[in-house]
Amino acid sequence: MIKKTTEIDAILLNLNKAIDAHYQWLVSMFHSVVARDASKPEITDNHSW
Repeated sequence: MIKKTTEIDAILLNLNKAIDAHYQWLVSMFHSVVARDASKPEITDNHSW
């Protein structure tokens, strides 16, 4: 399967965005755990990451 350079760039850009979003969520989750704050629905909701 041969991909063009622009396709590879787009894939890597999307992957980097996904990793960044997961990292931001993880930092928020750890901050919430350390602060003992369970009131964040973006972390505790059934549809969160």
